[in-house]
Amino acid sequence: MRGEITVVVEGAPEQGPEEVDAVELVRRVRVREEAGERRKEAIAAVAVEAGLPKRQVFDAVVAAKTAGDAGLR
Repeated sequence: MRGEITVVVEGAPEQGPEEVDAVELVRRVRVREEAGERRKEAIAAVAVEAGLPKRQVFDAVVAAKTAGDAGLR
C-alpha cells in the first residue's frame, strides 16, 4: 500500500454557546471599554468569546443602559 492513511479516533467535542447571563455580558463589555476599546468592537469581541450573536450582547448592553446602570453612558 502506498500513500497516506488517516485514522480518526474521535471527533472534536461539540461546544455550544457559553452559559453567561446578561449581567456578565455587560461586565465583559465594560472591562473592554475601560481598557480603551470602542463599544462596537467590545460587543463583537464579547459575542465571539461567549459564542453568542452580537445582537444578544448589544441588547444586554442597551437593557443595562436603559435600566439606569451608572456604568454605561
